[in-house]
Amino acid sequence: MNSLDRIELLMDPGTWDPMDEDMVSLDPIEFHSEEEPYKDRIDSYQRKTGLTEVVQTGSGYDRFDRKKGIVCTFRWGFPRKNRRVFPRFLIKDIQSIRIEFKEGIYAHRVLYMEIRGQGAIPLTRTDENFTLREIEQKPAELAYFLRVPIEVF
Repeated sequence: MNSLDRIELLMDPGTWDPMDEDMVSLDPIEFHSEEEPYKDRIDSYQRKTGLTEVVQTGSGYDRFDRKKGIVCTFRWGFPRKNRRVFPRFLIKDIQSIRIEFKEGIYAHRVLYMEIRGQGAIPLTRTDENFTLREIEQKPAELAYFLRVPIEVF
């Protein structure tokens, strides 16, 4: 079973959002191996699995259930035994939806959920590059749904 098959078993349908799909394993330092050359092993595994890279990266998802009064966020952590991060929060503990704007060389627009006693939980990646319309619309809809204010930083 390759990693994408395993991801399909673990994730809800339609929730896997892969990143870095164009990444390819290489051997830039010409790693020495007593066995089969490392570059040949990479090529062999790529043919065998149909994948270009051993590590599959993707984002998580957020599930808001107003009926039960909970928010579940799913994130992939660093690859290790317990890499699935699945915190749950009570909707009543959500203080606000926060938008962070940073302009300049390291510009980004990030959406956060401010949780009482937990701090800010990111809802978007820093590299998503939302348009101004999107970064205004998403938090407005979410704040309306959760009945919380919007803060802009």
